[in-house]
Amino acid sequence: PDALAGSVLASRTNSPILLVGKDTPDNVFYYLNNYAKQIDEVIVLGGTAVVSDAVLGRIQEMTGG
Repeated sequence: PDALAGSVLASRTNSPILLVGKDTPDNVFYYLNNYAKQIDEVIVLGGTAVVSDAVLGRIQEMTGG
């Protein structure tokens, strides 16, 4: 439901939605690694029950956030 709610903003800003969770696929981190210099902002939708602190920390490290 969080990604669905964010899809309108993503569409308006031509931004991707990357689905993460406790078992985040490696291809999400591969994408972030390859495009980190082009990423100005990351918006995370969902609480810690959905997006773990470890995943959030890794995203922040990769994107400089």
